[in-house]
Amino acid sequence: EIINAKISKSEVAKITVKFVSEQVNLLKNAQGEIIEGDENYVQKISDVWTFEKPLNPRVNNWLLCSTKKC
Repeated sequence: EIINAKISKSEVAKITVKFVSEQVNLLKNAQGEIIEGDENYVQKISDVWTFEKPLNPRVNNWLLCSTKKC
């Protein structure tokens, strides 16, 4: 979900996006045995990422400039 978008006076576009995912986090040893975590525990994770890019036609890539958990 896009939660903010703006263009600064210095001609830099900035967009803030909220990502929501469901994750299973675990660690396995070389034999494939779970040594940490639970394969049945699904976490809902929310992160907010902010990207920016100069409004210059030669610059095509967006730069990830910040991330935070919600």
